[in-house]
Amino acid sequence: MLYKSIETVAGCSAVMGSMTAAMKAQRLLGKHALRATVKKISPGTGNKGCIYGIEFDCARSRDIRQILENSGIEVKEYLR
Repeated sequence: MLYKSIETVAGCSAVMGSMTAAMKAQRLLGKHALRATVKKISPGTGNKGCIYGIEFDCARSRDIRQILENSGIEVKEYLR
């Protein structure tokens, strides 16, 4: 499933789907001293509804992916 990229200062995003999942990811990353911001992501053509994710510094992408994977938070797609 493709999503329109959001303009970010940080550069990278992880698409979670729900706001609840994005907020959970943000809190978890904060506990690891990693900054993430919850963002609404515009769905691609043909998709309806609100889709949420987090944006973060691309330099920390590897750490963030590992933490989210180990915690069981489902990420639908990573965007750069």
